[in-house]
Amino acid sequence: MNDTHLVTTNGASVGPLTSVSRPYAAQIRRFLDLLDGDSRWAFSLWRGPEGVHLMDIDLDRVPQSYMQSAGSAQAMVIEVRFIEDDGIARRYAVGRPHGDYTGEPAVSIPYRSDEAAVWVYPSEVFDAAEAAGIYDHYFHTDRVPADYVLRPLDTHGPGQHTSGSTS
Repeated sequence: MNDTHLVTTNGASVGPLTSVSRPYAAQIRRFLDLLDGDSRWAFSLWRGPEGVHLMDIDLDRVPQSYMQSAGSAQAMVIEVRFIEDDGIARRYAVGRPHGDYTGEPAVSIPYRSDEAAVWVYPSEVFDAAEAAGIYDHYFHTDRVPADYVLRPLDTHGPGQHTSGSTS
């Protein structure tokens, strides 16, 4: 497989995801294992535009769709953004099925040395091991594994979420 994806760390550092030093899945796992919530607090994975060399991408225009996490290897949130069939970009929190998604999210996932936090439900907190499997599936399919649920995120403010879940 050619290098088709880029990774972003801490919302700033961008580079291609390569399999030079280890297979793609192991490379993704390594990025997630390095999250400490402090100096390494965010990771994003996104597919580069087709037909464009990864180093020639206009970073002001992409990514449109991506998977990202914030937090630490022990406790992180996973969000995904898709361009839906109606052409509108929507973000979702990834969660486990059968979780309690009633009321307001009650778990705080701090990041950036506790300067920021995302509020999620307990079923939306992942460790690096489980997150790596979700990211690997996304890497190959551009989708979240079918055995997880997607909860729309409120667009009215950062880290604020709507209640309820969708598949």
